[in-house]
Amino acid sequence: MVRKRSDEADTQLTAILESLLAENINISAREVAKRHPEVASASTITRDRARRELLEIYQLRQVELNKWQDRLKKGSKAEVATKLEQQQSRIEQLERNEEILLRGHVSLIAVMAELGGTTKLSSYYNRFSELRDSLAQLNALPESARKISGIAAKERKKSPPKKRAGK
Repeated sequence: MVRKRSDEADTQLTAILESLLAENINISAREVAKRHPEVASASTITRDRARRELLEIYQLRQVELNKWQDRLKKGSKAEVATKLEQQQSRIEQLERNEEILLRGHVSLIAVMAELGGTTKLSSYYNRFSELRDSLAQLNALPESARKISGIAAKERKKSPPKKRAGK
């Protein structure tokens, strides 16, 4: 006889796993079964693939958390503060670099559009629509470039390519 799993039991399982992780109690199927009101034994967790995978995920998270705690214990507070400060400085530098690259990209596209390279710009972005969409999400396309690439794509869909006279 197969019993149905209840979503509430899985929600409780997740809550118990979070609690064990927060309290830094060794996460095991037996420990979870002791705390769970609907699970009678550890095998109830280990036999069910989804529950077993959830248990394994939390066990891995606990191992990672313990590694970080060990690292903090080994270093002095001053060293940890220095490392944290260095990492924060690095993050700020990377964010500045990203902003510079973004602004430079936008300005180059705007200049190209102003100088009359709109058809080339349009054909480039139409060939690389995935790139264009990514740039649009980052707000890295100036308004003129968005309009150009959008118009060119609509025109291509509406009308067939024009034939040149004499060919």
